[in-house]
Amino acid sequence: SLAESLLEPVREAMIALDHATRPELRFDPATATRTFTIATSDYAALVLLRPLLGQLAREAPAIRLRLVPITAGIADGLARGVLDFACLPLEVDGQLSRFPRKALFEDRFVLAADRDNSSLADCRGLDDQPGETTPRPMIDLPRLQRLPFIAIAGQIPTVVDRRLQQLGIELRIDVTTEAFVIAPMLLRGTSLVSLVQERLARLVQDQAHLRLFESPVDIGKIVEAIHWNPRRTEDPGHRWLRSRLIDQAQRI
Repeated sequence: SLAESLLEPVREAMIALDHATRPELRFDPATATRTFTIATSDYAALVLLRPLLGQLAREAPAIRLRLVPITAGIADGLARGVLDFACLPLEVDGQLSRFPRKALFEDRFVLAADRDNSSLADCRGLDDQPGETTPRPMIDLPRLQRLPFIAIAGQIPTVVDRRLQQLGIELRIDVTTEAFVIAPMLLRGTSLVSLVQERLARLVQDQAHLRLFESPVDIGKIVEAIHWNPRRTEDPGHRWLRSRLIDQAQRI
């Protein structure tokens, strides 16, 4: 019968599908050859991934990481298996809430400026020594709105964008960039300021000649997390890399 004639091809197709989607039975990082694709911001790449690269090279010399930018199609990329991980704050893209995820670390935003920015000389910095005879004031919102500002503008609105929009606050945006790491590096020798993740600002503070201030806008904390396709949850190789990312986050 027609049904019987179709039975074997269907069975073979099901077996092929099972083999294609079944996680590896074992994973030895010392000998495994595999490429993991991670959608990440340059901020997370520098703060989280860079300190991990040496360990991965020693532990898994044939494993490759392919880092790609975060785009509006990130949820589709995870669903189709094009991406192994998406690394971005929980507060950013609600479409990712349907995927398994693991919170990695917290951060907050501070205001960054060149150390020699004379327009902020009378303001209190985060690293100012306590006990000044005449304490300097913190930067307030009206002053921030008068300062030339570097904003981050990508395909997905940032945490800062969303918060400013919620509060109805407009800043004087003189420069935009898609790169979080570039923004603080552009401040030296200018009167520009930018809202920067504190972990990033501390990492580049000396090189970028930064002075840091409390943000006059309460942006709130961010929680950086990794998201992945549920089909990859039990994949041994995937579990191995997840564990390395989680361990590294605990050392930040």
